[in-house]
Amino acid sequence: MNVRFDAMPALLRDPGVAASEDFANLRLSLEDFLVPGVEWPASASWEAAAQPPLSARIEDRSLILSAPPQWSGLGAISLRLLSDRDLLDALRVRLDVVAVNDAPELQLPVSPMSVVLGARTLGP
Repeated sequence: MNVRFDAMPALLRDPGVAASEDFANLRLSLEDFLVPGVEWPASASWEAAAQPPLSARIEDRSLILSAPPQWSGLGAISLRLLSDRDLLDALRVRLDVVAVNDAPELQLPVSPMSVVLGARTLGP
């Protein structure tokens, strides 16, 4: 007897995710990760995990990504689409966080300072 297993068609796709380093929370619709034409199963739930230093969570119908301030580089997010306890599909998404050339910030000294101008000293 021959038994044939047909591969289940993919439900998830990688839409390509990129951000600049200054994002606090990046909100992406979970529907963007579904293959076009695939409907979200009513009993489905999502799980998300991220490679440190990134973090990922599911909130409503969105994937929320966070990164430390001034962090840039490549990261990875894992998404799983589940129905009850059954895994429907899984996907590993690459996140490209691009460095931004930030404007310089003026750092003032913490302690009081004095300035000497000719014979006069100004300051505390």
